[in-house]
Amino acid sequence: MNLTATNSNQGGNPDAGRLWNACYITLFLVNLLVSMTLYMTNTLMAGFLAQKNIAVVSVGNILGTMSIASMCIRPFSGFVSDYFSRKRLLLCFLGLYMAVMLGYGFSSSIPVFYILRILQGISFGIVTTVTMAYVSEFIPQNRIGEGLGYFGVGQSLAAAIGPGIGLALSGAHSSAIPFYGAALFLLLAAVLVLSALPGAGGAKTRGNQKFSPGQLIAREALPYALMTVALSAVNGIETSYIASYAGELALSGIGWYFTLSAAVLFFSRILFGRVTDAHGFAWALYPGSLLIILALIFLANAGEIILPAALCFAAAAVLKASGVGLLQPAIQANCLKSVESGRRGSASSTYYIGTDLGQGVSTVAAGRLIARCGYGGMYLCYIAPMALICVIYLLHFMKSADFGRKKDET
Repeated sequence: MNLTATNSNQGGNPDAGRLWNACYITLFLVNLLVSMTLYMTNTLMAGFLAQKNIAVVSVGNILGTMSIASMCIRPFSGFVSDYFSRKRLLLCFLGLYMAVMLGYGFSSSIPVFYILRILQGISFGIVTTVTMAYVSEFIPQNRIGEGLGYFGVGQSLAAAIGPGIGLALSGAHSSAIPFYGAALFLLLAAVLVLSALPGAGGAKTRGNQKFSPGQLIAREALPYALMTVALSAVNGIETSYIASYAGELALSGIGWYFTLSAAVLFFSRILFGRVTDAHGFAWALYPGSLLIILALIFLANAGEIILPAALCFAAAAVLKASGVGLLQPAIQANCLKSVESGRRGSASSTYYIGTDLGQGVSTVAAGRLIARCGYGGMYLCYIAPMALICVIYLLHFMKSADFGRKKDET
């Protein structure tokens, strides 16, 4: 069976028109399991490597290798997703990912850890790109924003409970146990793909058309990728600097911030997923950006205004998570809708390139901003990227966008 023929909108599909069809549920669970693997192990990786008597500098270099490898593979992951069987790609790279997790448990050599992190970045980059492109084929096209919003709930759930599971397994047993548990999750994901998704035909038929570098990036999706750079930059500084900022303000036990943020993100994705489908992209872009900007203002002024710093942090967590829950599925949906069905792998990889760039560049830039103007000044500076994505929308889409009525931007 050709995978492009398994779209949930097609009349021959018994699940046509249904969002929660068997293939969608399967890929939702696969996304949840892959995300659990990441969050279970990333929290422990630095300490795990330190236990192997690896120097701090080398630990940092090893950890960064995965992000670099993932970003480098993104354009090619979109290309192979469009040209080859997405089912077979998932099986292949879930298997590679599982082998990497097992490899961590048996390794103690620095060169081996570098190799494993590179392979993890490659496998993670391909699996996440293929999964988002694949699931879009089983979502009714008039509900794609809602479908991707629910799809992201798996990541939110994994972010909320994955680190705790990893820490619990590591504390109760050996430090290698979480990696073996992650391998088991990936095996389960592979079994779901093998047993529940349709046949392994090619994702796309291009005849004798030759490869060209232009096929690696979906140019139509680039405006949405630029928006993703800004959104991911804000996510990056939140994850990297909230704890140290709280320490400067004498706020202890700041872990509650991430728990609150994950909980709000979980529910906001469920509540706001239909906004883009019902009203259009602008109805997600402007309110979502405003909520995130308000969150940055609360963070920048924590300890400076009459409200207690802890209350400012709580308000920021709720506002920022609500904004991301509203805006991120809308960007993903319009990114995929900007191309025809057979090029959604390229659109997916273009989106993730924006994610990788935003998270990678933001932490470096934020470090320099903190040195110059402190944490509060740094958070204020990151209002600019969120305002910029609104400008990008106005400049690129004003001629074709209908701000008041439901409309697809393609």
